[in-house]
Amino acid sequence: MKYLFFITYLFFSLSALAQARVPAPYQADYNKMMQNQFRQNNLNFMRGLNMMNFKSTSVNLKWEYSITLKDSTKLIVNSKLFLDEERKSFYLEYKNKNLSKSDSNYLQRIYPVQTISAERMDRVWNTVISGIPTDSCWLFAVLSGPINAYSVFSESASVMEGNITAIQLNNGSIEAFDPEKLKEIIKDNPKAMKSFNKKDYYNAIRKYNEKELGG
Repeated sequence: MKYLFFITYLFFSLSALAQARVPAPYQADYNKMMQNQFRQNNLNFMRGLNMMNFKSTSVNLKWEYSITLKDSTKLIVNSKLFLDEERKSFYLEYKNKNLSKSDSNYLQRIYPVQTISAERMDRVWNTVISGIPTDSCWLFAVLSGPINAYSVFSESASVMEGNITAIQLNNGSIEAFDPEKLKEIIKDNPKAMKSFNKKDYYNAIRKYNEKELGG
């Protein structure tokens, strides 16, 4: 229960992000639906946040992020993700090397709400992984295609390990991840459903995307 308040905050950040695309007359029903989804997926959020508690060899590694702040300032930040429990938000640590280490501003926290975007290069696939800022995290598109899968971590391994925070179908609204909603999308794809039934949501999405793209 350590991160319960943060998880709730993260959920409503996702809701606000997607709600902008929902017509006003339907927003009450949309909020009710999102609350139901959140209750169903509380454990999934917990698994993702609990990964902050140990040194993983594949998730939440230190990367060089290109950050664009809201005032259009661009920063290169070498950091992993940290969790500010008081503010209920992830952040990156930026070392301002133009300042002395004794300066109180030498080490700065960069929060999602301060940014327009956060990006890093995937050297394996030579692609850019982009993070969309919310009130409490960046949503990194770590699996792309007809279904985009998002995680609070920028490594595709986070999705492979089941830590899917949100999904997006055909560039529509970004919604909190719900296995039943995913099942409805992929139900006519036997290969995707085989992975889904094993709760291997990463490969379920990957196989669906491959089929839809003609693979």
